[in-house]
Amino acid sequence: MISRPKHLSYILRCSLHEIYHVVDNIDDYYLFLQKPKMKYGRFQRDDKGEIKKRDLYPAIGSLEKIQNRLYRFLQQIELPSYAYGSVKAKDNIQNALQHRHNKYFLSVDLKNFFPNITHRQIFHMFRCRGFSPDVSQLLTKLTTYKGGLLQGPATSPVLANLVFVDTGMKLQQIAEKYNLTFTAYLDDLTFSSKSDFKHVISDILKEIQMSGFILNHKKIKYKTYFPEVTGIFIYKGALLVHPDTLYRAMVNSRTKDYIKRVFAHNKPCSKLS
Repeated sequence: MISRPKHLSYILRCSLHEIYHVVDNIDDYYLFLQKPKMKYGRFQRDDKGEIKKRDLYPAIGSLEKIQNRLYRFLQQIELPSYAYGSVKAKDNIQNALQHRHNKYFLSVDLKNFFPNITHRQIFHMFRCRGFSPDVSQLLTKLTTYKGGLLQGPATSPVLANLVFVDTGMKLQQIAEKYNLTFTAYLDDLTFSSKSDFKHVISDILKEIQMSGFILNHKKIKYKTYFPEVTGIFIYKGALLVHPDTLYRAMVNSRTKDYIKRVFAHNKPCSKLS
């Protein structure tokens, strides 16, 4: 796809000198932040009642500029239909819609999804996409830090999606074999069906582990009643939001718009019973 560093320089609209300077001084271009974890508009807390925090490493300066431009370039690479997280024109609502008419649901969470993706996997992904070794090495150094992906950089979600493609396509094959619906919202995987598929769960989990990804066993759930799919609940074919999210909409216009988008997919005559 890109065979020479000079071509990369053109794509990123910056000089090779600037690219090499950033790579050689990469420690200076990341900022460490901690952000409270939120769910349904409320802080998440651990067993001791303390607020959980997420470690973020956003890029700054020239690296931020380079990563933002690289992000827009990488988004042009088409992803399989199962991918919904950090994909242009897709979101968590559309992800939930794919499962709305099913009865049995399996949700699987991948533990430490970003940091467990290594710089070697990123390099290999670029090479498989047609980038030359020199360009792949530069891109890997511009998007990974201390051996892996970070949470915070603009490029991390799209790179994670691209690395996951091989595993995702294998899971898609399992889904097609057993007539399941499968979607992935970054580290949040959902399988659903109109029929019980409990006997398939071991095959799904085995495939994920064999691919080198780590399962978060605490967040693996198989449900038939009020399943949650990427923050949205499904009940009798209708999409619903958590009461805390509804409460938050009273004082937050952005949340109110989000809820309107969720309910817009429900039939006007649908009633809860």
